Amino acid sequence: MRLIYLLLILLIAGSPEARASIEVSNHSPEVGETITLTFSAPVDSLTVTYRPNSSVSKTEVLVNNPPATSMEWASKEPGLVSLSYLDRSGGDAQSVRQDLSIRFEGLSGSGLAVMLFAGIILFGGATMAFRTLFQEQDEGRPEVFDPEEMPDT
Repeated sequence: MRLIYLLLILLIAGSPEARASIEVSNHSPEVGETITLTFSAPVDSLTVTYRPNSSVSKTEVLVNNPPATSMEWASKEPGLVSLSYLDRSGGDAQSVRQDLSIRFEGLSGSGLAVMLFAGIILFGGATMAFRTLFQEQDEGRPEVFDPEEMPDT
């Protein structure tokens, strides 16, 4: 019987309703797209960190006055974004965090140029290698590899 009580307590404690969280209406929005953030408890301020854990990270604090369980937000920059707040609803203050990937609005010109350049180098090198490999030898040119000069070991 104790085992059943223990399992029931673990099930209730581990349920998603019991933990603080940030729910987002769209997990990969575009730059400038407004999304709705829903919190498990009323939040008075939200910390938005662009490019978290990098040397060029930028932090922005959004104030929700009066504290509410939802907020609308639009990203200003593409890339990784970390949304976090301090949940004070329980006895101890707990940091709640949600990471998002913000997409570019359209096709990036520099990204396309880099991909084309890499493709030209890759396929150009492969073409040159195959041309050299299947090239017929002229009588005037010496062979690159002469099997008589290198005996078997």
